[in-house]
Amino acid sequence: VYIDCILLLRDRKFLLEDKKRLCSWALGTALLGILLMVLHAELWGAVSVSL
Repeated sequence: VYIDCILLLRDRKFLLEDKKRLCSWALGTALLGILLMVLHAELWGAVSVSL
């Protein structure tokens, strides 16, 4: 029974680490998307004004 508890805690730890990694990737890609949208809007705004 003691070994089962240790294995369950280890599995839970790995799952939490995977969840943290996934959340980090999601946050990073969201910030990158926002940055790209702002750059796109600024660059196209400058191009349309100069025309």
